[in-house]
Amino acid sequence: MALGHCNVVLVFMIFESSRAAVSLMRGTSWTLDSGTRAAANCSSRRCQSCHVTWKKDGDPTFHLANETLFLNPVRKTDRGNYTCTVEDSKGGQWNNGTLEILVNYPTENISLSVNTPPYSKSHYKTREGANVSLSCSVDGFPPPLVKWHKDGGAVKTVNLTQKYGLHQHPGKSFLTSYDVTDAGCEDEGTYVCQAGNGVMDTAPIEKYIMLEVECAPKVQDAARQTRTWSVQRGGTVLVSFTVLSNPLSSVIAWWRTGEDTSREILNEGDADHSLNETALGGNARYIAISHYNVTETGLYGVTLANGHEPNLTVTYTIRVDKTVLTNQSETGSEVEDCAGAVCMYKSYIVGGCVALAAGVIAVVVIIAVKCYRRTDRAGDPVQDHSLFRVLDDIFPPMSPPVAGNRIYWNYPCNSINSSIPRETHV
Repeated sequence: MALGHCNVVLVFMIFESSRAAVSLMRGTSWTLDSGTRAAANCSSRRCQSCHVTWKKDGDPTFHLANETLFLNPVRKTDRGNYTCTVEDSKGGQWNNGTLEILVNYPTENISLSVNTPPYSKSHYKTREGANVSLSCSVDGFPPPLVKWHKDGGAVKTVNLTQKYGLHQHPGKSFLTSYDVTDAGCEDEGTYVCQAGNGVMDTAPIEKYIMLEVECAPKVQDAARQTRTWSVQRGGTVLVSFTVLSNPLSSVIAWWRTGEDTSREILNEGDADHSLNETALGGNARYIAISHYNVTETGLYGVTLANGHEPNLTVTYTIRVDKTVLTNQSETGSEVEDCAGAVCMYKSYIVGGCVALAAGVIAVVVIIAVKCYRRTDRAGDPVQDHSLFRVLDDIFPPMSPPVAGNRIYWNYPCNSINSSIPRETHV
């Protein structure tokens, strides 16, 4: 119960019977806020010669021969069990009663350490596979709410009120722990123990410890890593992944096995491939691999090492899309192969084909014009225009005119157009 700046009287009522029980009007537990004033009174109405004493459990130095227990101001050290004893002048004890005083005060005295040797309170280094227990102790009442964080993200929440109940801690502070089992690269980071109980609107307090894990390289979120990449012929592929290791790892091998060839890329140098390593902080390193002008399907591999076994080998496949390869091979290969004398010969061939096609078309047109020259209905030939005379000079009739027929047909036209009706004059 929170109190203001006023005296609160707690009365122990004693009955006439020598064996009468002592009862507390306000119960056996009393909650006060630190910094306030309070008083508890223990008196006897029937026994004028009786005197009252107060004692505090666990504190042999505390002895108060007074009916009223004054707490001004209330301190966190005032918490505990107080016993009021009523005795007569002859030393006969009538009875006693016990009052538990609880004191609310803000969270304080937080500490975070490792319970595994070598002990540390700020930085701890361990090997991969070890078990580590982080212990957080904190003072305050009511028992605070504790939140564990790793690198800014919440990993565990502990309600110490549920664990200990609404009672003062049995020792100097409340305890909670966070256990790391079979430590790996992913467990390295900064761990924070944050605790608060909201008394007097105070903000939570916290402590942190850096956990360092020596470990061999491994891919972060390996299950989500893409292993096969598809690309169009001549396209670009960017392969990236994050590697965790301590100490930081480095690339010691980079190779490729293709459909026709196998080669080491790292030491040979190649304008069609590039590899970049970027430190992300902590034990993380970002690997970015670029492949340019990809024309062949192949299996690639990258090996990283940091002195701890085993080394890490990441393999991935780049697959050239076959459908795109067929379409592009008809155009792309011609552009790539057209150089020097080859291009000149191709030009000659294409030009000759065009000229031959034009000649064939011209001959067909001339034959068609000659075949459709015919006489009029009176039997007199149509007067030749100059164009037809020129054509007759260049392409003379292949056979003489047929006797008795006024229509002037060449033999080839006569054989081709035999189905055309003719006028015959006798």
